[in-house]
Amino acid sequence: MFAVGAIIPAIAFLWSSGADGIAQCIVLSGLGLAGIGVFTSLFNGRGAIFSAVRQVLIGMVAAACTFGLGKLLGVSLS
Repeated sequence: MFAVGAIIPAIAFLWSSGADGIAQCIVLSGLGLAGIGVFTSLFNGRGAIFSAVRQVLIGMVAAACTFGLGKLLGVSLS
């Protein structure tokens, strides 16, 4: 299941690269996260918009932290 979710942001790099690929990756990730949030709203009793926005925010913060940590480690290891 994790691999299926990991494919969504990587799809953008099949037809794009560089800054365009990164922008498309962010958009696709946001759409995927929103879709997961809407789906989970069916089970948690909250509204679809609330769940989608919450999922996107949490996912994007997690991605930013991961990127920042990778950047920090890359700088200190190089």
